[in-house]
Amino acid sequence: LMRSARKAKELLAQGLAWVKHRDRNVEQEKLEKRRLVPYHQHINLELLDAVFLSSAMLLEIPLLAKQEIYPDHHYISRAFRRFIRTYSEQVFTGPPENTKDHILAAAQALRLGDWRTATDYVLKLSVWNLFQDSKAVKSMLARRIKDEALRTYMLSYSANYNSIKIEHLCKLFDLS
Repeated sequence: LMRSARKAKELLAQGLAWVKHRDRNVEQEKLEKRRLVPYHQHINLELLDAVFLSSAMLLEIPLLAKQEIYPDHHYISRAFRRFIRTYSEQVFTGPPENTKDHILAAAQALRLGDWRTATDYVLKLSVWNLFQDSKAVKSMLARRIKDEALRTYMLSYSANYNSIKIEHLCKLFDLS
C-alpha cells in the first residue's frame, strides 16, 4: 500500500507534499506546480492499491503454500506478507470495509482454496468499474483467482492425497 497518500501523489505528479520546515520560494512553487499532471489524467490511488494488493495476493499466496512444503525465504512483496501476517494474527476480523480489508479477506479464503469467497471479496470492490472494459477485467480476475486457488489447494493439501481425480478437481474449482 502506498505509505502516505501525499507521497504517492507527489511521486505520480498529482500533488505537492508540503513539508512544514522546508524552505520554498515562490519560483520553486511555480516550477513544481507546472510539473503536475492535469487533473483529468490523475490515477485513482484506491485503484492503484487494489491492483497492487490483488497482484501481490495472486503471487504470494501460492508461494506461501509452497513454502510450507519446501521452506525458503523467497518472497515477492514484503509489504503484502506483513499485511497478511498482521491480518491473520488478529483475534477478531470484522467484515471488510476498505480495499485492503477486502483483498486480505480474499487472501485468507484463497489460502484455504476457497476461490468462490475470494472472488466475491475481490469483485465486490467498486474500483474495478473505473476500467474501460470492467467486465473483461473482472472475468480475468475471477479466472486468475480460480487458477491460483487450484495451485494453492494442490500445494497445501498434497500431503493428504496419494492421487486425486481430475474430475474431483474440476468439480471443486468449477473447471471444464
